Amino acid sequence: MSGNITCNASYPLSEYLGGADCQIIAGNTLIDVRTTAKKRPFSLENFYQQISYVLLDSNDTYRINQLVWFYSRPQSVFFYPINRIFRDLQATREEFKKMILDNYETNRLAEQNKGLYLPQEG
Repeated sequence: MSGNITCNASYPLSEYLGGADCQIIAGNTLIDVRTTAKKRPFSLENFYQQISYVLLDSNDTYRINQLVWFYSRPQSVFFYPINRIFRDLQATREEFKKMILDNYETNRLAEQNKGLYLPQEG
């Protein structure tokens, strides 16, 4: 890993999901740091969260090409390259962006409710 380090990076679509931001981007690597005593700490929830951050980066601002999960207590690290997850990342991002824009809105009421953004009603 080399390059810039960005903490709490936000994305072009973050405003639609309550200001979603990741922990750390170092170079082109998205890093999630967790503290847990679980023997098997990695979960699908952790995986889906990181994938959602990659998709929220709809303009490819951070050029993320790898996901990393670091679990401090069990001293476990998991690496996963983006090209093994998506055949066509840009097309998937466009589809995800359309889904977000079609189903979520930013509005003042939601902003007042601690960042809770509500799906649009049909």
